[in-house]
Amino acid sequence: MNFRGILIGFWRKNYSNDYHQSDDKSMLIVNVVNRLNIIHPVTRRITYIDVLVGIYLLWSVLNMLFIARLPFGNILLWKWSIVLGIYLVVRNIPWKDPILWILVLVGTAQSLCAIGQHAGYIASNHRWFDVTGFMGNPGQLGGFQAVTFVAVFVLLKKNVHSRIAGCVLFSLLLLIGYSMWLADSRAGGVAVLAGLIALYWLEIRPFLTRHKRLLWPIFVVVIGLGILVFNYRADSAKARLLIWRVSANMIADKPVTGHGVGAFNRQYMLYQADYFEQNPDSQFRMVADNTAYPYNEFLHIWIELGLIGLLLVLGIVYMAVIIPPDKTMSAPLVAWLVFSCFSYPSYKLELLALSPILLGLVGGKAMFQIKRKFGVFASILIAAIVLSVGIHGYILRNRVNHKALLLIKSYDQQDANYVSMHVRQLYPDFRFNTLYLYNVLKYPKIAIESAFDGIMPTSENWCDIGDYYFKNGVYDCAENYYRTAAWMVPTRITPNYLLWKMYMQQNRVEDAQVIENYLLVLPLKVENTVTIRIKNEVREAMRE
Repeated sequence: MNFRGILIGFWRKNYSNDYHQSDDKSMLIVNVVNRLNIIHPVTRRITYIDVLVGIYLLWSVLNMLFIARLPFGNILLWKWSIVLGIYLVVRNIPWKDPILWILVLVGTAQSLCAIGQHAGYIASNHRWFDVTGFMGNPGQLGGFQAVTFVAVFVLLKKNVHSRIAGCVLFSLLLLIGYSMWLADSRAGGVAVLAGLIALYWLEIRPFLTRHKRLLWPIFVVVIGLGILVFNYRADSAKARLLIWRVSANMIADKPVTGHGVGAFNRQYMLYQADYFEQNPDSQFRMVADNTAYPYNEFLHIWIELGLIGLLLVLGIVYMAVIIPPDKTMSAPLVAWLVFSCFSYPSYKLELLALSPILLGLVGGKAMFQIKRKFGVFASILIAAIVLSVGIHGYILRNRVNHKALLLIKSYDQQDANYVSMHVRQLYPDFRFNTLYLYNVLKYPKIAIESAFDGIMPTSENWCDIGDYYFKNGVYDCAENYYRTAAWMVPTRITPNYLLWKMYMQQNRVEDAQVIENYLLVLPLKVENTVTIRIKNEVREAMRE
């Protein structure tokens, strides 16, 4: 039987009573298509979450264009196109449990990869850590697995009467749990605990109500666990405290509208340099480093989108977690939110993609209903188009980075023009910033000085820009960049060494002597052959 025969048979079996077995085959096909809601108008619930997500994304775009003043084709717009596309797809899919199963299966694949890496059969994605799964480091792996771990419990609760499903899910739970143990992520562990409390809160709350005398012991245990988690890797925890302390200064400067989308990466290290210049004896001096992430997404939103953006996000969280129609489906989202309080999921696309998926699964309370002209499948097609815009942007980013890598090997005018043309579109892409500055030092003619302000400040990047100005004889600019680089990470020896060399070349003897004395007593995180060579060179210069 051909396809048309199958379609006619399907229609006669299911819809003959409604359409009286019409002989008009063209009308028959149209009727079947309409019944499948491909283009037939359908009534859809618009939830409070939908509206808040829409307003938040609109504010983000306006903020990017008029406060951050980034070009419309910036990589950040591509990223949020992907987020919107995923959210629209998940919201239009009527089947929610299969999406949870897919998440769990992805988590299972991550687990197998992590176990293979631990056993030495699969290469890690990080040079310092053996276990990363498909992610870039163990922290990211722990965050993703925390969400899938809680998702397994959600499916166990939904399939409590199915013995087969229960056995399969319990096996996957052990596998994912073992991968979390290998990841050794503190944020991931806290996220799991929060997600499970949210999932079983309706059972936990009556128990606590009946046994109120247990509240104080539980409170003491929670405080004790918090202290243990903090001291488990104390330097890492102190580094986060430094970041949050400096972030507070950023918020204080522009609390309402924020500094603009992408501003954390373009401005944070400048604020950190200012903090250490004003507090040279700070207790955080020895834990300071180049910082690319705020390690708290709510602070991140407040810094970039201001109080306006933060209130919109808190509204979304309230509607999705506090008053959702199905609290069971909100448990994995709670795990993601708690993880985001101590990590940086918005910087990793695989982790960021979890947020629209989990929000789409929650659904939310209906605000009003509309009768749409397009059916479910047509709506998903529109979402796919939005999604493709973001995917195109990431393909372009990879192409620009590839051209920048080719330039390092050999100069090509077309590659140079292509890279220079897309500098502002890739603000503030970490990898591209480094590649671009390396090429600027190698081929000064490709430099766009007006674009330096959008480069992500790090101690190394600012040293590179200082080198560029030094080679071109613009010594005032070089000195400013070297000095700022030195305060960004006070335990770095290179910025002060470059400053000293410039003073020596300019015969600024007194300034050079100040740097010499400082270099020899500078406390360093790590002593290596480079730092030893620099100190020996300075000592020899002092003896001459």
